Amino acid sequence: MKREVLVSIILLAMTASTKAADVPRYHLPVGSQLTYSWHIENVIGERSSSFDGRWEFTVLKDNPDGSKHVAALKGQSQTFTVNGQSQSSTESITRGYFDMQPDGKMKMNPTILPAFNPQIMFPQLPANTDGLSKGWSGLFERSNVITKFTPQPDDAAQLVWLGDETGAYHTINQRTDKWTYHFDPAKGLVTQIDAENGQTFGAEQKGSAQFVLEREEQIPEEDLKKWAEEHNAYVKAFEKADDLIRKALAGANDADELVQQAQQTLNEGAGNVSLDPVKADFTDSITRAEGLARLVTVTKQKLEPLKGQPAKDWALPDQAGQMHKLADQQGKIIVLDFIKRSANQAALTVHQVQKLTEKYKDKPVVFFGMTDDGDDADIKVVVDALAIKWPMLKLDSPTSEYGVNTFPASVVIDQKGNIRTVLQGYSKSRGQDIADAIEELLKTPAQ
Repeated sequence: MKREVLVSIILLAMTASTKAADVPRYHLPVGSQLTYSWHIENVIGERSSSFDGRWEFTVLKDNPDGSKHVAALKGQSQTFTVNGQSQSSTESITRGYFDMQPDGKMKMNPTILPAFNPQIMFPQLPANTDGLSKGWSGLFERSNVITKFTPQPDDAAQLVWLGDETGAYHTINQRTDKWTYHFDPAKGLVTQIDAENGQTFGAEQKGSAQFVLEREEQIPEEDLKKWAEEHNAYVKAFEKADDLIRKALAGANDADELVQQAQQTLNEGAGNVSLDPVKADFTDSITRAEGLARLVTVTKQKLEPLKGQPAKDWALPDQAGQMHKLADQQGKIIVLDFIKRSANQAALTVHQVQKLTEKYKDKPVVFFGMTDDGDDADIKVVVDALAIKWPMLKLDSPTSEYGVNTFPASVVIDQKGNIRTVLQGYSKSRGQDIADAIEELLKTPAQ
């Protein structure tokens, strides 16, 4: 190889290496434990609230794909004031876990969102130096929120950038969320976040927050190994139980048996651990499972009389004034997605349903939006923000006739016009639950 060519290759490699080194990445050695303190001030109408809390992150192990497995804890206490009278709450604890790549890409615990989002402390980092200098975007898939990051003047040895959230949720609620991040390249960590938010739809809101890295510690190796082993067993038990309860909440015929299996899985797992942090993980999950078991029972009692019964017949106009009739859909599977502007979490579930419209576009499956919003302007805001392609129908009767008492919700009607599945409230698995119901009806059509 000629000397000139060899020198060029070396220089290119050095340039690439330098550029790669300039791109910020999270430095999370196994065994590190980070503690962030935070304080939030919020005003909604006549009511003011303040929140104090902490985030704790413990890096338990390296994964084969290069990500880190992290156990997380969020503590929160609240003080709120109405008409000059103040009340405070004791600290509540939420636990979770996630796997994170050095650039911040995450695979999160199935229950994380919306109250427990570690991406607050570990925002998406730029892919290259071009992004670092010109700006970049990060997507939080669970809520379909995009954060646009814009570089700011550096603060001493730290990088500073502004994160501005956008998406359907923000458009519908006329909401702003802005985050100013301080990132220490030497530590490979965010050291401080200053945030402000506001909302003008509904009760006017305005708030501010600050998050500060308070402590960095290292867990002794002998303690870490045991913790990682027991936490791995917890994750397996939790995710098995979580899937069983998901199916029960989606209306499975053997819902009671699935709930019992989930509780048994968690109780057996709890009996095999000895470390306090993992015992606490199991305790939280068992308590959650007990609450969901009660919800399964209540839901079953309310909806069982409706299942297999004819759905209320309707002839309703869509947002363009065109009429649609349930009777015209005989022989098709019908998905009714209940949405309203004031139901904040509708923006977090609709995109799951939208993916199904493409998946089943060549199948005998039709989708309709259902809303009881009386203001056409509100309907238009929701339809435009969520890019809804299916007809949005204006309800002329109570949603309870469909078994729905909260928004968002989805109802699946079989080929004979009978109600088969009713799903209510926010769910990370709404799309999967609807798809399961559709697949069952495609495989075994209603007789």
